[in-house]
Amino acid sequence: MNASRVTCPAAVVIVLAVATALAACSGSPAASMAASTGNSLAAGGTPVAEPGLTTFICTGSTSATLLQWTDSNDGLSGTYEYSSIGGQAPQEQVSSNSGSLSGTLNGNMITLDIGFQQSLYGTLDGGQLTLNVPQADGSFQPGTCTSGSLSDWNRTVAALDSQASGDNNTALQQQAQSSSAAAVSQAQQSLQDDVSTLESDANTLNTDKSLGTDINQMKTDYGTEQSDWQTAQAQGSCSDGSLGTDVAQVGTDAAQVDTDQATEQTDVDTLQNSISGLQTDIANVNNDLGSLQNLGASPATATSAALAAGSAAMSNGQAAIQWANGQASTIDGQAHQLYTTAQNYETSKGC
Repeated sequence: MNASRVTCPAAVVIVLAVATALAACSGSPAASMAASTGNSLAAGGTPVAEPGLTTFICTGSTSATLLQWTDSNDGLSGTYEYSSIGGQAPQEQVSSNSGSLSGTLNGNMITLDIGFQQSLYGTLDGGQLTLNVPQADGSFQPGTCTSGSLSDWNRTVAALDSQASGDNNTALQQQAQSSSAAAVSQAQQSLQDDVSTLESDANTLNTDKSLGTDINQMKTDYGTEQSDWQTAQAQGSCSDGSLGTDVAQVGTDAAQVDTDQATEQTDVDTLQNSISGLQTDIANVNNDLGSLQNLGASPATATSAALAAGSAAMSNGQAAIQWANGQASTIDGQAHQLYTTAQNYETSKGC
C-alpha cells in the first residue's frame, strides 16, 4: 500500500496507515494516544496469535498499519497500530501510535472506524482487505492490506527501522562529503590567493630599485663634496676668509652624504620587511599544499614557478642589501675622510 505524510488539517494522504495522524487533526479519541519511539524488536521468539483474532497489515513507503479485530454479534472490535518514519535525516526515527477499532462485516462488505472523521468502507476477500481511503484532495483511492501475523508485523516495523537507519547513514555520508568538498574548495581558493600574493610580492621586490637610487645619490653628493674641496684648494684664501667658507661647505656636503646613508638604511629596512613578507608567502603556499594533501586533493593551481620566483627574489633582495650597505659604508667613510682632510688643510694654512 502506498503511503505519504499527513499535514493537518488536510485529509489523509497516506493509505489507511495514517489513521492516527488524521485523528490528531479531527480531534477523535485516537488523538490522545501517546507516541512511542524506537520500534526495536527483541531478538528471538515468535508472537503467539490470539485465537479468533483477524490480523491485516497495510504497508506504505514510509509507514505501516496493523489492524486486528474479533468478529462477534456486536460487530467488529479490536485495535490498530500505526508506525511511521518521521523527522528529517540524519535524525529520522520510527514512531508508533495505537487506538481502538470497530466496524461491521456483512458478507464481504466491511466497514471500519479507526479514528477517521468518517467510516472506511471496503471489501474483505479472503486474505486481502481493500478499503476506500480519503486523499488530500478529497477523493478516495483503494488501499489494499494483506492478511498477516504479528511476526509479519514485527518484520514490517523492523524494515521501517532499517529504512530510517539507512536514510540517516546516507544523510551523514552526504553531509561528510559536502563538508569535505567545502573544505577542499576553501583550501583551493586559499592556495590560489596565496600563490597570487607570492607572485605579486616577488615581482615587487625584484623591481625595487630604491637601494640603487640611494647609492647613486650618495655618489652624486660625494662628487659635489669632492668638487667643493677642489674649489677650496684652488681659490680659498685665509686673508679673505674664503678658505674657511669653502671648507665649511665640504663639511655640509659630508653631512648630506650622512643623510643619504640614513635614507639608504630606511630603504634597507623596507626591503628586509619585503623579504620577511615573502618568507610568510612561501610558508602560506606550503601550508595550503599540506592542507590539500591532508584532504586527499591535488592542487588546482601551479605552485612550483611561484615558489621558485619567491626564493629567487629573496636571494636577490639579500644580495642587494649586502651590496648597498657596503657601498654606503664606503662612500660615507670617504666623505668624512675628505672633510677631515679639508679641515687639516685649513689648519695647515694657519687660518
